Amino acid sequence: MYTRNWPLAALFGLLCCAYGAIVIHLYIIQISHTHKYIQLGQRQYHITVTKRPERAAIYDRHGVILAMNKNAVAAFVTPYKLHTPERTRLFIKSNFPEAYKRLEAQPNSSFLYIKRKLTEYELEMIAQENLEDIKLLHEPSRFYPHPTVAQIIGFTDIDNKGIAGIEQMYDMHLSGSPTTYQVERDARSGRYYFARQTTQQGVSSRPINLTIDAHLQFLVTEHLYKTMERTQAKSAGAIIVDPATGNILTLASVPSFDPENISVQQTDYISSPLLVHAYELGSVIKPFCALAALAENCVTMDELIDCKNVATTTIGGRKVNTTRSSVRGIVSFKEVISSSNNIGIAQVATRLGSRLYDHYIKLGFGARTNVGYPAEHAGKVNHPKNWSLQSLLSLSYGYEISATMTQLARAFCIIARNGWDVQLNLVASHQGNAPASTRIYPAEVIEQVQELLRLTAQKGTAQRTQLPGYDVLSKTGTANLIEQGQYNPDKNLFTIGGIVQKGSYQRVIIVYVKETNQKNVYASTIAAPLFASVARTMVIHEKAF
Repeated sequence: MYTRNWPLAALFGLLCCAYGAIVIHLYIIQISHTHKYIQLGQRQYHITVTKRPERAAIYDRHGVILAMNKNAVAAFVTPYKLHTPERTRLFIKSNFPEAYKRLEAQPNSSFLYIKRKLTEYELEMIAQENLEDIKLLHEPSRFYPHPTVAQIIGFTDIDNKGIAGIEQMYDMHLSGSPTTYQVERDARSGRYYFARQTTQQGVSSRPINLTIDAHLQFLVTEHLYKTMERTQAKSAGAIIVDPATGNILTLASVPSFDPENISVQQTDYISSPLLVHAYELGSVIKPFCALAALAENCVTMDELIDCKNVATTTIGGRKVNTTRSSVRGIVSFKEVISSSNNIGIAQVATRLGSRLYDHYIKLGFGARTNVGYPAEHAGKVNHPKNWSLQSLLSLSYGYEISATMTQLARAFCIIARNGWDVQLNLVASHQGNAPASTRIYPAEVIEQVQELLRLTAQKGTAQRTQLPGYDVLSKTGTANLIEQGQYNPDKNLFTIGGIVQKGSYQRVIIVYVKETNQKNVYASTIAAPLFASVARTMVIHEKAF
């Protein structure tokens, strides 16, 4: 009997063994390796999706778009899987030689860009060739409709990351950060329609509003080009500021660059020289030396100063030169400034000593304006511990002190604001972070400096800055530029700083012209007409009648 039932027993035993194996395997899956198989299931039925916010726009003060997004087209190939390798390689070699070099170096790669940001001509050329191996890819890019603000806005790289100007300074603000989701996938269809879970919350991109008036910037730029042509200069620039708010309305300089087509020749003009270059500015600094002397009671407005009636003299054993047109005898301090006499202002500076340095620092020289622009230059004021016997004299008429045009504008704003300090602004949406204004000079002292500037515009070196119907306060400056460690009398920077006002309307204007080919010229003849043109255009544009 037992012999007859052994097959059944064997079968039962095999079934028990199989059942046991299944139980053990299920135990391993469900208990021992739970985490492993959960991850495997998630990989099969979940996918991670990253969503990047669209890069935000940049606007001017009136809402005019200065930087916006557009679709760019890139061409690529899959080198290891070319259907017509000979035709494709020949086409790339003939039209995109740099891409061909990369193709030859990576013949088995799975992806290779031929070129990104294709031009219309290149797109048409690719379409006409109709090669199956060349695929097109749409990518985000930037478009800049107003090239005259290029040095302010900057630009983005091939991956839409800011690498110059406002685009660089506020890259995180404009681009935001990506949000990551985990999305469940339908096993049958492969479509994603189940609930999604946010695994990393991103930050939305935020637009930037500048204080710049794009149309006024365009009009001023036209004047700069005309001045360059008229004077045969290498460059020119202008800045307009509303001193009541510190808002920069215009920050223009030429030559500039085309953000849509940057050439190697334009790379020197990518950053704004009004912010990143500092110069010894010459006599346009004299009003601030006068301010220091008046504030310290070292001189009075009507005090008579002996200017020696010569173009060259010595003070404290050091030589001091003044232009022949500024030669004076014994004149009031007011005429020392209006005639821009170096000998007179140098004598007054000797009464100040190191206090002159303190006042220059108080006015903001030697410190960045912090308007929100990359690589802004801090300038420099020679510290008293480094002074030579010449230093104090030089500082009185604008040497041994280097400043940007924006720093000069800030100093003129203090005069326009009757002694109150001001934070200059380039980005309107960040004005709330500015520190509270403080009075750094008494009104009565500032009023005296305003009188000096008004007299200079009416009867002195800045007469060509006059604008009928408006109160103009201005000062000229002609400075030799340094070349190979020495001052070159044939290479000059011509600068004018001033205030244009009428009733409650008030603007600070700084203009400069650099390195003209003309000889025996000064800021009064080179830069003053530019100042007047910019001022006239400004009041018409702003309807300040």
